Amino acid sequence: MGWYCLERGQGRPLVLLHGIGMSHTAWTPVMDLLARERRVLAFDIAGFGQTPALTGALSTERLLQGLQDSLSERGISGPVDIVGNSMGGWLALAAAHAGLARSMVGISPAGLGDKVLAIPVSIRSHRMPVSAMNRAIDDFAHAPGFEATYDIIDRIPELDRLTLPITIAFGRLDWILTGAMQNRAGLPAQARWLQPWGWGHVPMWDDPEGVARVILDGTR
Repeated sequence: MGWYCLERGQGRPLVLLHGIGMSHTAWTPVMDLLARERRVLAFDIAGFGQTPALTGALSTERLLQGLQDSLSERGISGPVDIVGNSMGGWLALAAAHAGLARSMVGISPAGLGDKVLAIPVSIRSHRMPVSAMNRAIDDFAHAPGFEATYDIIDRIPELDRLTLPITIAFGRLDWILTGAMQNRAGLPAQARWLQPWGWGHVPMWDDPEGVARVILDGTR
């Protein structure tokens, strides 16, 4: 079965991949903003949200195949624009390395440095409605894929050879992936490197308009 997906809007497909312990609902603040211009597909990665965990040994290749199959079920083929936050950023980088991405935007992506446990954090959690906060806690508490997925997150090799458009944004208030985890050296020369003020590790509630603008600019 394909991954659960919330879809909005029309136009060229834009894939959104959430962080570890989260679900498609992490993108709620920016969905409508992005859907004004694009066909937005916010997936629950296998083992998170409403997508069951995979049986057997988990691997990056199996996750990428799951993403590809889920897109095919929706009539989407060929490289697509992929956006990921934290763990989802790591998977977006892996998709770019595998030739599945037309362009890639990573918002505080894992995969550029040493392994780290990245717990979803918004520095402006007071802006989240109670319903959204409760859903985030529930997603984290019921994520059967957490440990297996965490175990396979690692640095993505040979990113410097990629030629597609890449945008990486680490908020200046990201207190989860810091220092060596924000490694620009391995990226290709054309990659944009942004450090927005006021963004935490999961900045969709911090600055919805700013996040949407970075995504749309990076996937033109």
